[in-house]
Amino acid sequence: EKREVIVMSNSCDKCGYKNSEVKPGGGVSEKGHKITLKVVDEIDMNRDVIKSDSSNISIPALDLTTNMGAMGGIVTTVEGLLKEIEKTMKSTSRFQIGDSANDEDKQKWTEWFGKFSDLLALKESFTIVLDDPLGHCFITPLEDDIKDDERLDVEDYERTPEQDLEFGITQMRLSEGLNEIDS
Repeated sequence: EKREVIVMSNSCDKCGYKNSEVKPGGGVSEKGHKITLKVVDEIDMNRDVIKSDSSNISIPALDLTTNMGAMGGIVTTVEGLLKEIEKTMKSTSRFQIGDSANDEDKQKWTEWFGKFSDLLALKESFTIVLDDPLGHCFITPLEDDIKDDERLDVEDYERTPEQDLEFGITQMRLSEGLNEIDS
């Protein structure tokens, strides 16, 4: 199933600031979309990624799962996504690693960021998962047919009733049903 997204990109010639943002376009997909990538080498790190603001990211090797909407919607590469995660984690964990943190917390975060750096440097392979209940995420396959890419698995799934409620899909279905009754 093809999905539409709108990519907005801005840059400032004066200061060099750049950003890109992704918003869903078109209708709401009937199913959620879960992409699992086994990152093994630089080729995987350079794959294009579209991460919508309705998706979360998991990296099991780090015991990390981001909240839905964390980092917004972005167009980047796998490496760029990891660097964005690192930047976000450093800014949100500053109280656990700063002067006010106890030694145990500092040690845990130092170890975690060390492990993160090892993954970023490809010292070991790892898995990254994008899970988007609205189906607006994407990672570039290495083959023309996604099924032929042994490192990439794409799964469509039925959203839970809670997800339908959270995204307003339940309300849309109810109002569509009311409109059909009125006709």
